[in-house]
Amino acid sequence: MKSKGYLNLEQIRFIYENALENIIILDSAAKILSINQSEIFGYTNAQELIGEKIFTLTDAVNRIILQQIISNSVKHIKNDVINEVSFNKPKGGKIWYELKCLLFNSENNETNHIVFARNISKRKNLENQLKKSNQNLAEIIEQKTHNLKDAISDLESFSYSVSHDLKAPLRAIKGYGNILTEELGENLNTDVSDAIKSIKRNIDKMEKLIADILSFSKIGRIETTIQPVNIKQLFKDKYQELFLFEPNRIITFSIDENIPIILFDQSMAKQMAQNLISNALKYTSKKKVAEIEFGFKNKKNEVILYLRDNGAGFDNKFKDKLFGVFQRLHSEKDFPGTGVGLAIVKRIVKKHGGNIWGEGKVDMGATFYISLPKKMIYHEK
Repeated sequence: MKSKGYLNLEQIRFIYENALENIIILDSAAKILSINQSEIFGYTNAQELIGEKIFTLTDAVNRIILQQIISNSVKHIKNDVINEVSFNKPKGGKIWYELKCLLFNSENNETNHIVFARNISKRKNLENQLKKSNQNLAEIIEQKTHNLKDAISDLESFSYSVSHDLKAPLRAIKGYGNILTEELGENLNTDVSDAIKSIKRNIDKMEKLIADILSFSKIGRIETTIQPVNIKQLFKDKYQELFLFEPNRIITFSIDENIPIILFDQSMAKQMAQNLISNALKYTSKKKVAEIEFGFKNKKNEVILYLRDNGAGFDNKFKDKLFGVFQRLHSEKDFPGTGVGLAIVKRIVKKHGGNIWGEGKVDMGATFYISLPKKMIYHEK
């Protein structure tokens, strides 16, 4: 009477011959004793491999892997890792299998190995195709990025050159206007005098625009020098400096004293503060009491600086246009400007690995947020 739970020899043979995976029996010298299926390793008649050492069916690199697999089974090293091995097909090419090897003793008490093998060639081919596609995609992206960088560099050089070349003729026109005013003086009629004044105003505006374009292109060309920057003090100093030009206004400027020191380029931080505070002062100019607040929020992976005002604000649906070059959400008549200031701030922030965005409501003010990676916070050693 057979014990329950044990398979007899006939049942074991049935499972062996009908298993979905290839099962290979090896002797202690790794010679093939038996194969359960008619096809394996690209051979249509697996029986012709009986007596062959399994090591002879693969290349030198995969032979080492096979030897390690069998060695581990002899040493009774438990290895749950499924090894991938390629074998040489008889008519050329490679065929891939997943292998797992176990040690067992035969009826004659001889040490044999049982190898479970699963054909994974289709999967490996798909993986190789995907790898090749990813590599091709990476090359395309690299080339596109290179072309884009070249285009940006050319555009910046062009902007710099054109802006620089415009300075001389503008100075000449302004100079001629001054000469006319000085030479003719009281002999100028009102219309001519007004025309000369208009020319000077527009030249001043053009010079400011050129200066902003040069600043914008310069940021993309220069390297950053990262150092600890007391951004709180910098914004405070910049506000006090700009407030000197607003002597008759009532302005409350509040600042969070806990704003951390950040790692930033000092000169770019000054430019950023200059543009943001100038922007806040300009758009609060029609308020009886202007309110400007500089604060921060400490998040898990980032620090967010913000500058809030109670000025003219803007329609939030147009917020994506805030940082474009020459993009304006208000008329030149109401709030004069070049439309470059916030674009410069965005370029500075991006150059430091951060992000910038704005939120606002018409006639209720605006808030500009700058997020920087947590690693940009300076910790004194």
